[in-house]
Amino acid sequence: MYPDLKNKVIIVTGGAGSIGRATVKAFLENKCQVAVVDKDKKKLKDFEQELDSGAKFIKVDISQPKQAEKAINQAIETFGKVDVLVNLAGVAFGGDVTEINEETYWKDINNNLTSTLFCTKTALSHMKETGGGVIVNISSVNSIIGIGEVSYSAAKAGINSLTRTTAVRYGRYGIRCNCLLLGTVKTDLPSWQERFKKDPMIFKKIASKIPRKKVGTPEESAHLILFFASDYSRLINGANIVADGGWTLAVGTIKEKEAPWWGD
Repeated sequence: MYPDLKNKVIIVTGGAGSIGRATVKAFLENKCQVAVVDKDKKKLKDFEQELDSGAKFIKVDISQPKQAEKAINQAIETFGKVDVLVNLAGVAFGGDVTEINEETYWKDINNNLTSTLFCTKTALSHMKETGGGVIVNISSVNSIIGIGEVSYSAAKAGINSLTRTTAVRYGRYGIRCNCLLLGTVKTDLPSWQERFKKDPMIFKKIASKIPRKKVGTPEESAHLILFFASDYSRLINGANIVADGGWTLAVGTIKEKEAPWWGD
């Protein structure tokens, strides 16, 4: 438990996804006020019924800048402020650089980088007025190693850079910004579901290449997010933290033909 988080106002984008749900539940367990932002109407409705709590549910497609700003402002209008923004929304569409088309490219960029940037922009102005806050961005190990999904990886690398810039420019206002670079987490993302249908052993294959021999869980990701949202991490600012069970340390030892993520 994190006593300092009690009564804090938290905005979680992508809050109806696997990691989002686990994160929202963890904040609620810590007596926080939470705004859940997602574009999936059904998932939002199902999650609202599951929680039966005082959380605010906001259906908005934050891949569009004006809609991202609308989502943050709507949450602030409800609770009066924002203490923590968790930029969790994201998708993965892109494949090989020689095969990607313009539509797929912009889907990856807008759903990952654009949404994070404009949610951050809107939250920052409010945090400055209230004397500080915390922003937790979610990136991927794809952003630091070359394993495909080119536009998704590029978007996540942009989030890494945005994290550092935000920390440097707004630390003077009592605002911290850090980023988690997640490895493989077993979620309900369509991209993972498609791969699982093709190969039901995909997660076990990836786990075999990870030093701890397990892929991540949404709950493990949520615990890390709460730590970075809390005062226990107040010395950390502008950091891009890899959370992958040691996978990126071992990836250089894996032969291409053995790499389950590499494709055909």
